[in-house]
Amino acid sequence: MSRRKRRGVASAVASAILAAFVIAAGLYLYALSLSWFGVSALKASSDVGGLAAMVSSSLVVEAGSDNGTAATLRLRNLGKYTLIVIRVEVFKRASDHDLIPVASSPPSGFGNLLELQPEEVAILVAPSCSVCDAGDVAVYRITYLAKSLFDPDQPANNVHKARVAEYEIAYTGIAPRKCEIPSSKWIWMDISDPLQELGSGRLGDEYGLRFVRADSSANVRVTVTIRELHGSHRTYTSPITTLRSQHYAIQYVDMPNLYSMDFRPPFEVIVSVENWTEIQYRWVHGSRGAGAGVSAFINTISLVWTEHDEAAHGVWLSVATTYTGAITVGVTIKDCNGDVVATGQATGTVRANDPKQIYVELDNPVSMWDVYEVETYVIT
Repeated sequence: MSRRKRRGVASAVASAILAAFVIAAGLYLYALSLSWFGVSALKASSDVGGLAAMVSSSLVVEAGSDNGTAATLRLRNLGKYTLIVIRVEVFKRASDHDLIPVASSPPSGFGNLLELQPEEVAILVAPSCSVCDAGDVAVYRITYLAKSLFDPDQPANNVHKARVAEYEIAYTGIAPRKCEIPSSKWIWMDISDPLQELGSGRLGDEYGLRFVRADSSANVRVTVTIRELHGSHRTYTSPITTLRSQHYAIQYVDMPNLYSMDFRPPFEVIVSVENWTEIQYRWVHGSRGAGAGVSAFINTISLVWTEHDEAAHGVWLSVATTYTGAITVGVTIKDCNGDVVATGQATGTVRANDPKQIYVELDNPVSMWDVYEVETYVIT
């Protein structure tokens, strides 16, 4: 089963004379430059630490919301140096994509708004986009400096060396979240990708997932449980595996001896993270037929969501079949209470043993904080 898809004596005398001249000239120029070099070296040494810090700095905005009075931005320092947020500006994006200034903090100039240690997460309270209505997009521009470059007596110093992080909040009229955000140790995933044989859907000894958001960046201990949804409803549980909590790439969990157990779709996957709350914890990979009679099945499930409003808009499904023709697939999204919050269906044309990517648009955008269960199915 396929796994996933290094010359003469005169010349020598002349060369010696020329070399002596070059060395002498060089020493003369070096002597002339000593006074300048001493001053410049002193200034450069005072800047190099701050400049190195800025080169290694990275501030990201992980989440944001606006309650009409103020905006709350969740910031994370991904770098190795302490950072100072010195200004935040709020803009409304016009229809021609120009940015219209709305507010800023401080109202003018720069200041120490927030200090973040390496790997620290902190909340920045910013002005609201007071002129934004449903359908508008607000752009938050956060300017920051390495602490070693920040002068509290003259905050505008070194602003030319600052960096900027931006974040968008869309006023889309999406219904308020139904599920509360855990106070700590929460984690998101947006891709469920079990290893399966193309013809039969038989599960292999590996499961892929992608973590994309977390309360903090850490190595977390993950367990994957797979349960058949037909026949005897057998269950398989992986050994505990350590994975990176925020890693925008597929990570793999070994599932020893799963292939030999001959698991086939439909099945559900339960992802649990030790001592953490896994928001998108349950994934159902549906099929047409069951057991050895499977003729079509859902392999990879990938949520499509937007950063600026944290809303899931659709799902990409990788569909594999043993026949060629039209196929209809569907998705049901359930929240923390098990209530259906979004659905969708789509039809595509497939070819035997050639996986097809089909996009299913949800009937309404739903907050990723309300996406706890993702169920897929094959209709025809």
